[in-house]
Amino acid sequence: MSTDPTSADPGAVDYVATPPVADAPPVPAQNGYLSREAILSTEDIITEDVDVPEWGGKVRVKSMTGLERDAFDASLTTGVGKDLKINTDNMRARLVAATCVDDLGALVFTPEDVAALGQHSGAALGRVSLVAQKLNGLTGADVEAMVESLGKGQSAGPGSA
Repeated sequence: MSTDPTSADPGAVDYVATPPVADAPPVPAQNGYLSREAILSTEDIITEDVDVPEWGGKVRVKSMTGLERDAFDASLTTGVGKDLKINTDNMRARLVAATCVDDLGALVFTPEDVAALGQHSGAALGRVSLVAQKLNGLTGADVEAMVESLGKGQSAGPGSA
């Protein structure tokens, strides 16, 4: 705020509105909870660059959207009902393909690339997939919970509890 020296009232204060900052965090509603608009306008996808000397450079790994995560989780199961089983075949390559992006944020790999990607260095795939796991909240406990739910005859697909 600043005092306007040209004002008729020497004690008058000129208030200048400050425009909102584009990258400012969402403002909570009065009750302390985020509003629908605040949540839907948030850019919450994060990335991390990973050095992969086996491949001669670095890759960028991103966190998945909810839809992408559900699709990835669904790719880990085969069968239906009592025949539902966990499919870990080429799991690291599938995760790397689902999370590696270019500098514009577009996926580098397609589902058709997974088999070929799986033929590359296990150490490189492991390093990149560890970062993808971290960014996406995929832990050993998640897989254990899926295995446990399968043992109880429950569906382990997306949205199951």
